[in-house]
Amino acid sequence: MRGICQLTGSHGEFVDAHLLPKALTRAGRTKGEKFVEHGPSANRPQRRASSWYDRELVTQEGESLLQRFDDHGITELRRCGLVWSAANSLDASEPIPLFWTAFRAARVRSKKPKRLRMFVLSLLWRAGATNREEFVDFSMPQDEINHLSELLNRNEVGDERDFPTFFLYHTGKRYEHNHTPIYQRSRMHGSEIPADHYRFFLDGLVIFCGHSNDQNPFWQKRNDFAVGFKPEFGVFIQEFIESRQYRDLGDVISLLNEQEA
Repeated sequence: MRGICQLTGSHGEFVDAHLLPKALTRAGRTKGEKFVEHGPSANRPQRRASSWYDRELVTQEGESLLQRFDDHGITELRRCGLVWSAANSLDASEPIPLFWTAFRAARVRSKKPKRLRMFVLSLLWRAGATNREEFVDFSMPQDEINHLSELLNRNEVGDERDFPTFFLYHTGKRYEHNHTPIYQRSRMHGSEIPADHYRFFLDGLVIFCGHSNDQNPFWQKRNDFAVGFKPEFGVFIQEFIESRQYRDLGDVISLLNEQEA
């Protein structure tokens, strides 16, 4: 099928675009392996060898741009030990004292923070631009989708108030699975201020992002944890078996077992 690339505006043949990077969501490390795939409104949980993709989103020009952001961003995530598939886990030997939350935190040093930033912006754009029904829980205004497209095409990080981002890394016992991105409102990490935010889960890493030009004081008070602008930033840490992600996954696996019985 041919059409207009929603990212670059070019006309051409559409190609399969993974909405979450294949390198972090593919189960094929063992032959026949499949990941649990789920989300709040993703019909019903399933087991699949790879995650969601869109066949009417981008042409090869747009996919090549997204692939570059994926390659650079994932390389940096793995170098920092921020995903389960990294050769070395996150170094938590420099803890950050936190008095306002039960979470732990550690300092991360990134050699190329811009690559992390562009990777996150590309995730936001894909989740906002797709029409796949599994992403119904990810609601983004069109003006934000347009702004993200402009930043990606110009390879610009934008302002620090544009889609402010921080990371939460799960340690300890792990269970690899895929989860649709969501949009939610909650009080996060000891904050008394509710914050609207976008949430991704990728290979043990939870990514929280605010809105474009987000004025919520929550993000400003967590400036030391802001991802993508400074070489050094804080990352929240939580044992996977103590996390919301683990609790949700347990419910999903129980439902899957009932379906497959």
